Parts: sequence; structure tokens; C-alpha cells
Amino acid sequence: MEINNSIPQLDYDGYTITPLQIPKQNSNSNSFPPTNQSIQEPYPSKEVILEACKIYFLHCYNQPFSFFDEDRFMSRFHWDGVPMYLQLAILATSIRYSSKACWRDCKEEAIDKYAYATKIKKHITAGRKRASWVKVGMAIRISQDLDLMRDTGLNIPESEQEERRRLFWSLYLLERIICCSSGRPLAIIDSDCHVRLPSETLGCPSEASSRLDATTTLPAILKYNETQRDTLGNFSSAVLMASAASRATQYAFRDEIESLPPWDHKSEYGTIQSTLFLFTSQMRRRFSGSTMQQQDFLTNGKLDQRKVGHFLLARAFFHLTNCMLNHPFLLALKLRKCHFSIPPSWLRGSRHECFVHSLALSDLLVQAKALNCGITAFFCYCVMVAGSIQVLFLDAEDPTTQARARECVQRCKRYLDEVAPYYKIAESFATGLQNFLCQSTKYRTILKSYPFADDLSPTDINILRSVVDFGVMSTITSSNSPLNLSSSPADDEPSPDYSMWLHLEDTPETSSMMNNSIEGLAGLPPFLSSAS
Repeated sequence: MEINNSIPQLDYDGYTITPLQIPKQNSNSNSFPPTNQSIQEPYPSKEVILEACKIYFLHCYNQPFSFFDEDRFMSRFHWDGVPMYLQLAILATSIRYSSKACWRDCKEEAIDKYAYATKIKKHITAGRKRASWVKVGMAIRISQDLDLMRDTGLNIPESEQEERRRLFWSLYLLERIICCSSGRPLAIIDSDCHVRLPSETLGCPSEASSRLDATTTLPAILKYNETQRDTLGNFSSAVLMASAASRATQYAFRDEIESLPPWDHKSEYGTIQSTLFLFTSQMRRRFSGSTMQQQDFLTNGKLDQRKVGHFLLARAFFHLTNCMLNHPFLLALKLRKCHFSIPPSWLRGSRHECFVHSLALSDLLVQAKALNCGITAFFCYCVMVAGSIQVLFLDAEDPTTQARARECVQRCKRYLDEVAPYYKIAESFATGLQNFLCQSTKYRTILKSYPFADDLSPTDINILRSVVDFGVMSTITSSNSPLNLSSSPADDEPSPDYSMWLHLEDTPETSSMMNNSIEGLAGLPPFLSSAS
């Protein structure tokens, strides 16, 4: 059965949107074809789309984004209720995971052809980070106009209401990941998110939904109440830590003089620390016994990617937040403008926290890769941040610290080098980390001196800020990158393929590269069993 060839049109706020224009195979134009251009390529059969949908829900759904409820989506599909542009977008996303012989030799061509179903793909894969950032912002504004930010009390089934909630929170996670960079203000403000937190039940039927998820909003949970004994589910925990990470990133890159010193619990630093404490206490409360851990994450003795996806993302956000909040250099820039006397014990403690959490962040993702969990651009960024922090500790006074830092840097480099052949963004991060390592000798004194860093030049400051900035480090070959290898000009800076963030599961290629399995292990690996 072949799918109808009519082009769907959407009406939104007075504008007619034709979301599907597929160019001819030999088209070299950088612009999209006119809206009235006829479609030259036949649509794929319904059987092909059905297989693509199955692959999508196996490899992409809930890892970490949950744009559809699988049962509802497949029901609509069988009744021809899924628009063609959405079917082709699913196909474009799923092809990278397919081992079908018909796609093996023309995978990239097929992806390009069908991905034109969504115009944002052109800006993303062309490396136009400004355009892709704007497109994500547009999606967020549309979701806000559709009232996805609040529970509207519509007379619709609970499953559909939950699907709407999970769609909104997936957009929330996507924006928080994209904005791990300076100069990227958020379109979704935490205080405006009046929709309930996502339930765990819809995505993972075997996992009991938390009563706290079902009744609480993000602003409410951020007002931490120590008497609250209910725990958050994995998806909600990822939302909570994404909130903390974005606030920490904005705080770390902000040049303004803070009205309160960071060791004051009423400061922005102290508020973010409170959120981290909430997450830690939630995790310790939830994972007090090994039996519950296995029920949560294992299916038939194997790690279930759809169950572990949000948990892994939440843990990565947790460690990244601690790293950004306590980064020796970023904190030094803030303390340079501080008019208060700095407690030496607090300063030592913050540096220790940064060291410990950067180690934990690299351990988390290296173990996850070895267990055949997912690799994403965001995880590669986290590994690069962890490695760049450990570089600063290579000349630490304690020999044990030196040795651990050296081992961590090598581990991070190896991670990025192994992933680079499969993810272009990892190659940029690997290059940036290597270049920073080569230049880092003069920066290691930051840990040995009073934290004002007055002897650093503007170029030095730019390099140290850039090495933890996703937007800058993803453009490492651009001439305006502080750690660039190339002097060639760039009209529109190359940037990460944000669509890679939609896939926490490995591609078939990376799966063969990392073929370790959890099957046969007596229990869970350390990164699933520790509370912090």
C-alpha cells in the first residue's frame, strides 16, 4: 500500500505552512525549493514508514525526548491520522539506526532527501547555529501559544494530557541543552512552567508513577520543602537538573557583579546548591536498596535504554552543574569583583567539589559508553568540560590528585577520539581539548594563587571561558575560535548538529564499536547505584 501523495498544509495564526518540499536529487541549491514546486520523488510505502516508526520508538523514544505516546501514535498511524511531513521526519530520524541493505549505501542521501520534510534540518546540519537556535525558539513559542506550559483543564483523555506534558518538557530539555553557552538566553522561564511534571508511567509502563510528579510543578518543587517525602521520577529529575544546569551556566558566564557573595546561602550560587541538594536527597531516598534499582533499569537482565535515558541525563546534568558552579577560573572571575573577604576553607571546598564532580562526570559517561548506552553531542560536551577541568589539576601539589587528573584527561581524550569518526562534533571537542592541553601550563597556576587571575591576558581569559562553552568549542575550526586550527574565514559559523541530541541510543556503527553488555553482571554498574 502506497501513501497518498498529497502535500499537507497547516494553518497557523493566519499563515499557511507547507512542511514538505523534497528537492530533486541533483539539486545543488542552498535554498529550499519554491512552495509550488512539484514533488519529484515517490513517497515510501506504508510498510517502510511502519518499520521506521518501530525503529524510532526503539532507539529514540524517551532517550531523552518524548514527543509522542507510542500507543497513541501507532493507533493514529494505522488510521492514516499521521501527517506525511511527520512520517518523513520520523523516517529521516530512524534511517541512521537501520541495518536494511537498501539504505546501507545511500544512508546520507536518503536522510537528506527525507529530512527536507522539516526545514529546520537545513539550518541545523549546515552548521548555522544562530538559525537552528531561532528555529528551536519558534517551536517553543508555538508550544506556548498552544498553552502547553500549563494544565488547561481541557476535556481530553488523561493519556493525551500526559502526551502534551511530555512534549513540552522534551522541548524544555532540548532548550536547556542547546543553551549551555554564553549569549544564549532562554525562551522558557522556570517560573512560567505551570504544567505538571511528566509522569514516568507513560514511557515506562513497568515503572510506577511518582505521586510527586503527578501533582507538582517545577516552580513548586524548586521551593524545596524538607518535609516532602515523595520522590521524583527519572524524567522529572532530568527536568530538575536541566533547570539547575542552565541556571549555573548563566551564572558562570555572567559578568555582572553579584550583590551577594557565593558562600551566602541567599545568593544565586546558594540557591542552585539547594537544588543540587534536593536532587541528591531524592536519589539517596529512592535508591536505598538494590532490588528497586534492577526493577527500574533492567529488562530481561539487560540495561533498558528507554528506562535509563532520563536517569543518565539527570546524572550528567547534576555533575555538569557542580562543575560550572565551582569551576576554578569562572569562579575566580567572579571573586575578582567581590568586595568581601573570601573564606579560605570555602575556596578549598569549591575547588575540591569541581575536581570530584569532573571526575565523576567523566566516569559516568565512560561507563555508560562501555555499557552500550547512548552517545550524544551533549555527552561529548560534558566529557570535554570534565577533561578541561582536570587539565588544571595536572600540577596539583598532591601526587595522588596529579595522577587521577592525568588518568582522567587521557580517558576523556580517548572517549572523544573513539567517538569522533562517528560524530563530527566529537572531533571538534577532541581537537579543542588537545589544543587546550598543549597551552595549559600557564593556566594551572590558577589553583596555586589567590583567585583573581590578574596576570591573565584578555586572550587567556577568552580561552579559559571558551573551553567550557558549547557554542565556541563546537566551532573549533572557525577562525574566530580561541582554540582554532584553521584561519579560514566562516560566513556563518559551523556549529553542532543539534539533531544528534534527539538520539541517546547508539547508531549501529557505534554499537559495533562499543559492544560491551550488562548481561551477565550480578548487579548494576556504579554509575547507576551511587547516589551522587
